[in-house]
Amino acid sequence: MVLIRVNSDLELSVNMKTIGVIGTAKNTGKTTTLSFLLKGFHSKGLNLAVTGIGYDGEEIDNITNLPKPRLYFEKDTILATSEKCLNNTDALFNIIAETSQTTALGKILLIKVTQPGMIVIAGPNSVKGLREIINLINEKTNSDIVLVDGSINRLSPMFILDKLIFTTGASRSINIDQLVNEMAVIEKVFSFKKCIENFNNEDDNIKIVYPDIKLNLYTNTLVDEDDFLTLESSFNQNVEKIIVPGIISVELLSGNFNRLVKRINKPFKIIFNSPFQMLLTDEFMNISALLDLFNKHSVDISYKYKPKLSAVTINPFYPELENYKYISSYLDKEKFLNEMTSSLKIPVFNVLEPDSEKIFELLN
Repeated sequence: MVLIRVNSDLELSVNMKTIGVIGTAKNTGKTTTLSFLLKGFHSKGLNLAVTGIGYDGEEIDNITNLPKPRLYFEKDTILATSEKCLNNTDALFNIIAETSQTTALGKILLIKVTQPGMIVIAGPNSVKGLREIINLINEKTNSDIVLVDGSINRLSPMFILDKLIFTTGASRSINIDQLVNEMAVIEKVFSFKKCIENFNNEDDNIKIVYPDIKLNLYTNTLVDEDDFLTLESSFNQNVEKIIVPGIISVELLSGNFNRLVKRINKPFKIIFNSPFQMLLTDEFMNISALLDLFNKHSVDISYKYKPKLSAVTINPFYPELENYKYISSYLDKEKFLNEMTSSLKIPVFNVLEPDSEKIFELLN
């Protein structure tokens, strides 16, 4: 059984594996990766459920007018998607349950596919909503795996999942070195350990922990100068650790971190809610600078909740503007894969290549 504690009084307790696929930008291969996983898990006889964070399902890219891959669902697949997504589909389905969650496309329904076809996924956009959907899938179905469709700007609820796959590609940048460096930062963010402390019955405010007292700051974010001043004014040389449950500004923290170090002048610990607190910005240079500061000052970083970063997939495709219209162009796929593989510790795949079947071993 997988047990994930979400806060002091609510738990997500399921007997399914939950896997998120996160795209670092549009057209980086997220849908292709999801389609690959759907086909592979289905061929292995596993019962699948699928939902997503928000909506990202247009048939034609609304910027480039190039066709986008759609998700095809086999018979008996379980889906949690918004009701208006079911109006124009060639698939047939039975409604299992209605949820209390709604999107701009209507109420989210839990359905079972009875005739295969294409369906757009538009799911919950909050931790509470995703937790409810996963618990409902666990209660109402016999699913073995839940796949969750996400993206870099819709990733914050995904900290409750078991495993993650990031997708990156030429649509984000045609500079391979930049793509490699960005994924190296993401890998580093996920390299910090999961905290073993028990946070039962604690509120969601920032805490400063001293040897004999835990100070509650009555704010849970570090996003502006006022937040930082509140934190800084409570610091002294006896601080052992800081617990930061809410969102942070990476730029604010990296730009002012030396002020904290001067007050304490010794190694200390910071416990973040999850790796996603640092990844809510795509300014990877700022993230890298903050990680360098942590390392320089021997700050011990850990997370309350930490999904496993299992793999990265790459997509050489990018839309190129030519004669006032976009055409499909591609990076050198072998060079892209080789440079990414040689620079990262986590496995990297192009799911359109034969050896990508190894990804299923990592997700077991």
